[in-house]
Amino acid sequence: MRSQREFVVGVWEGLLTAFDACPSATLIIDKSGTIIFANRWAKDVLGMPAEDLIGKPVDEVGARLAHIDGSSVKSNDLPFAVALRERRQPPDVELLLTTPRGNSKKVTASAAPLLDQSGKLIGAAVSFYDTAEWKLVEQEIRDSEQRYKSLFEANPHPMWVYDLQTLRFLAVNDAAIEHYGYSREEFLSMTIADIHPPEDIPALLKNIEEVTEGLDIAGVWRHRKKDGTIIDVDIVSHTLVFGGKRAELALANDITERKQAEDALRESEGKYRTVVERANDGIVIIQDNILKYANQKAADMLGRNIEEGVGLPYDKFVHPDELEKVHDANIRRFKGEDVPPYEMAMVHKDGSRVEVEINGARITYQDKPALLIIIRDITERKHVLEALKESEERLQAVIDNSPAVIYVKDIEGRMVLVNRQYAELLGASKEQIIGKTEYELLPREAVDEYRAHDLRVLETREPLKFEEQISLEDIVRTFVSVKFPLRDSDGNIYAICGVSTDITERIQMEERLRQTTSELEAIFRALPDIYFRVDADGVIVDYKAGRMEDFFVSPEEFLGKNYADVLPHRVAEKLKKGIRHAVETEDLVTVEYSLSMPKGVQIYEARIVPFKDGQIIEIIRNITETRSATGAVERSEAKYRDLVEDISDWVWQVDREGRYTYSSPAVEKILGYKPEEVIGKSAFDLIIPEDREHSWKAFREALELGKELEALPNRNRHKNGSVRHLETKGSPVFDDKGGVIGFRGIDRDVTDRMVAEEEKRRFFKTTIWVFTDGKLDIVTPEEAGELFQAADMTAPITNPVDASAARRSVRQALQDHGLVGDRLDGFIIAAGEAISNAIKHAGGGIVSSGIHEGRVWVSIADKGPGMEHLWLPRIALEKGYSTKPSLGLGYSIILDAADKVSLSTGPEGTQVVLEKNLIPPEPPTTPIELLPDTW
Repeated sequence: MRSQREFVVGVWEGLLTAFDACPSATLIIDKSGTIIFANRWAKDVLGMPAEDLIGKPVDEVGARLAHIDGSSVKSNDLPFAVALRERRQPPDVELLLTTPRGNSKKVTASAAPLLDQSGKLIGAAVSFYDTAEWKLVEQEIRDSEQRYKSLFEANPHPMWVYDLQTLRFLAVNDAAIEHYGYSREEFLSMTIADIHPPEDIPALLKNIEEVTEGLDIAGVWRHRKKDGTIIDVDIVSHTLVFGGKRAELALANDITERKQAEDALRESEGKYRTVVERANDGIVIIQDNILKYANQKAADMLGRNIEEGVGLPYDKFVHPDELEKVHDANIRRFKGEDVPPYEMAMVHKDGSRVEVEINGARITYQDKPALLIIIRDITERKHVLEALKESEERLQAVIDNSPAVIYVKDIEGRMVLVNRQYAELLGASKEQIIGKTEYELLPREAVDEYRAHDLRVLETREPLKFEEQISLEDIVRTFVSVKFPLRDSDGNIYAICGVSTDITERIQMEERLRQTTSELEAIFRALPDIYFRVDADGVIVDYKAGRMEDFFVSPEEFLGKNYADVLPHRVAEKLKKGIRHAVETEDLVTVEYSLSMPKGVQIYEARIVPFKDGQIIEIIRNITETRSATGAVERSEAKYRDLVEDISDWVWQVDREGRYTYSSPAVEKILGYKPEEVIGKSAFDLIIPEDREHSWKAFREALELGKELEALPNRNRHKNGSVRHLETKGSPVFDDKGGVIGFRGIDRDVTDRMVAEEEKRRFFKTTIWVFTDGKLDIVTPEEAGELFQAADMTAPITNPVDASAARRSVRQALQDHGLVGDRLDGFIIAAGEAISNAIKHAGGGIVSSGIHEGRVWVSIADKGPGMEHLWLPRIALEKGYSTKPSLGLGYSIILDAADKVSLSTGPEGTQVVLEKNLIPPEPPTTPIELLPDTW
């Protein structure tokens, strides 16, 4: 699993972020300030296409920048210079940019440093976007926000607005400042992630990524106040445009006390799970014209759930105007033709057009041909003005879906606004409530109290909090009500707004909790057992005891400390292992241990059960009087048996013929056989025939030399017929005369790891093939050997003299086959680069060349250490990239010079095959109507 996470971080965050089609000019610069990447929007914003920017100093962009008033700006003051110099993300800067054609525009520049895993600076990301068109939107947002400023600022519940892209707070109300302890300035310098515990950040980011337009009942989250206190809040939010930015308005209802009461009545709670499938582009697989797979991004583009699309004909999601073009492209892909990326329209669930760019390749999926299609959404704007027009309705939706009862009364007490919760409480419709006083709706004795509270708010002209009760259908309900005045533009109070939170269940739970706590205290006083509560880090945080004399050390010595700090090492390790087992199995685990106490050696039994939030409960009892002593040999055997039978790996022993003489219970989990079913069988009967000879040879060699069996891979047949990948380690067993009588060892099931490695290799192969337009193909050593069966030139290379001779021989051979001129020269340069690096990094190899089906080829094979898979995306896609442990072939040279490159690499060595068509292929043409509009 670790290698998969490293792949996702190392490739998708680096590769897909670099190719993200955001409508801003995005540049990547190295730490010297040289531009190494520019996206396709560079031409629209900066007036220079990406290919003219790459390789140039970023100052060449800065030289055309000025302050808004036209005055010059120093390069060192620009955001990218600050990011490189101070290793931080500086504030965005608004500048005046003049394009090479002399056009001027206002742009906003931002930058952020890029650090590797060790925190070392490797460059910076720079972004420029045109801000002029957002000015009108910002004004409309300010007008919209003003209409609800009273409800926002005076709301007793914490409310805020934050940027969905940067996550920074854009506005907070007074209730948030008072409740969380941060000043307004501190809030506005923070992001929404800063008020979440670190362990909740991944779930937060996932939730934000999945935000859709409209209302979002986000549910219960944990927040952290300024003083470090963790609180539970119920979040209701709604998207909006704020200050020209896509943002989210959130209301937080603090339910900490209620949740704590609920948690105290439960022994455990559900664990959160996160879904890791995240990609900036939609990815689908089509097979037999059926949509076989779609990622969440693809579903989101079309406004659907994944389940709504998978299993249906793919053309149901293609706009009717595009069907002929899409069918033709897919047929050509299945034939193996190279189909350039093209634009088309898909159909949203609501019937609207979704403009996308399509790229794809033929793959094998579930042993059948299929198409891997990458879908990139090129719809740049989401009807911002329409969303603004609906802002008032959306805010009403937020109010209606608040868990609190919300209402507005005029100063005479007539209802002018109520939310859904208020109407449901009274069992009436909003239309039946609006315009009436509470005397017409509720019992008079309750309304008298409510009216008195309203008059106090009118008198003090400030928000006030009250506890109010009402009896409905013979049930007395208690509310905490916050009432505050609403003012018009002249500051005159025209109404009272109330927000009432039902605390009836919390009060009932608190009473039940007090009763339960009293009962538990009485039980602890009556029992001789010791109770410990241990947090997720192994620290003892609480205890109860009937007999203090059973403590190894006094409470002040163990509270707040780890077992390893207060108990003997052997006892601490035993308890830690039991805790790990309890957490993994989520079940009761019993651990027995002994301690040397003032009254002699005492034997204890610890019963360990998982609790909430990763905590552990332990009940420990002194069982010295009930446990009879056994002999030292019996205790030793019991310890060995417990160790062997508790571990998940399969422990076994075989004789000289490989027949099992012992098997631990883990064999049933790994291969489906009970221990008694394998005793007497040969280990090689379980190994599949393809691996049997190799395994037998390794076993006999270790048997004859009396040496260890070290990490021997082999595939075994499961009882159900499936194949499991095992890794075998073993030590020889000797008789009294020193002769080897068999082996004792452990088999570990590595099937999941092997499957993951194969999936990763296939993913690398397909991804790199697609992003290099089919030029670079990652193959296995066997596939590389099968590419060409015969060569008309072969030469060993071990030194520079050999390399020079090999290049001459390759040139002559290729000339003989008809490759001449510049095409020959470029191909020889690429082949020479590969030959030189094979000597430099692998100590030499074999060079061969030949002709196959109208293409000449050159193969360079070595026995070097090979290249790591994580290097391949950068080697294939980044110009001039090389790494010392790799071949260092300079793949930009090779991919430019060759028509196709096949690469096999691994611990056993590397083989690269370069191919060149004798007749140059016709360059692909694109109809003028399909060319992108970049003006």
